[in-house]
Parts: sequence; structure tokens; C-alpha cells
Amino acid sequence: QEGKLAEAAANFAKAAEVRPEDYQAMLLATGPLKGLGRDQDATDNIHRAMQRLDRHLELHPDDPRALYLGAGALMQLGQRDRALEWVRKAHDSGPTDSMVLYNVACVYALGDMKDEAIACLEKAVECGFGHREWLEHDSDLTLLRGDQRFIELQKRL
Repeated sequence: QEGKLAEAAANFAKAAEVRPEDYQAMLLATGPLKGLGRDQDATDNIHRAMQRLDRHLELHPDDPRALYLGAGALMQLGQRDRALEWVRKAHDSGPTDSMVLYNVACVYALGDMKDEAIACLEKAVECGFGHREWLEHDSDLTLLRGDQRFIELQKRL
């Protein structure tokens, strides 16, 4: 497991180096870095990614992926109010898009907003989300793991 996490972190770092405007690779690298116990590296990565993301949103202010990924990063940095502003904007841009709803749920879960997270996941499933393995393994959803509604949702998939 550790070798795969290290490989993933290295690959995301390479991708971010090749494309200096890309915020996504840097944000996605935080999961493997945290999995390796490199929490400070993950936090530093988020700060650098947010600089890129802010530039991206200047050009594309309604990009739902940028907004929900950024909201998750902001939540991890403890910037709850800004994260919630971004996640609401992302949700408004795709209220029936299963991927938007799934990722909005992740942000809510990171923010200890269990009811909102479950509601978004239920709506995501209604709108076609079908990746049970994501629900089982996504560390953003750790808060929901023991909740009966979450367990029932997994069974439905």
C-alpha cells in the first residue's frame, strides 16, 4: 500500500510540474501524501494548489469542478465559511449532476455536516451515481461510515 501511495504522490507531483497551471494534480496529491503520514507536505501542497486555483477561477468563475475541489481544500485548511460559499456555488451549477453532488457531499462530510452530506449522496444516487467502491474507500467520507443512512445507501448501490 505504501509503495502505491508514494507512486501516486510522485505521479501527481510530475503532472503538476509539467502543467504549472494545473491545480487538480496538486490537490489530488494530498490524499496519497496524507496516507503516507506526510501531513505537512499535504498542507503545503494545498496552499500551492490554491494559488493556481484562484488564478483558474479568475478566468472560469463558475467551473463546478474547480469550486468543489477548492471547497474541499479550503475545508481542510480550516477556512469553513469560504469553503461553504464555494461548495454552494458548485452545487448551484449542477444540482442534478451526480458527480457534482458526490463531491459536494465530500466537502460537507469534511466539514462535519453529516445530514447535508447524506442528502447530497442520496441525490447523487438518484441522479445516476453508481460507484459503490468510491463510497467504501473515499477518506473524505469517513465521518459517514457508521451512519445507518450511509450503510443503506451503500446497499442500494
